[in-house]
Amino acid sequence: MPGMGSPPGTGNSTIIGAFHDALVRQGALIFVILVLLVVAWNGLRSMQYRRAAARGASYPGPRLVVGRGHRHRRCGTVTR
Repeated sequence: MPGMGSPPGTGNSTIIGAFHDALVRQGALIFVILVLLVVAWNGLRSMQYRRAAARGASYPGPRLVVGRGHRHRRCGTVTR
């Protein structure tokens, strides 16, 4: 058929350039999303601090999450 050349291969600079452009755009989008998440997290923590300060309570620190196995071991119900 006229107008049909060889299929584009991995050495085609147009395809490689388009792929790199797409990677850069996707990376920038992920970076923007992460920045927005950090800003939102900081805003929520600030609201928690302001509410605690208004109540006269201490600032809520990070919570310690302990799994079931650690709780049992700490209580002495599991022996070594």
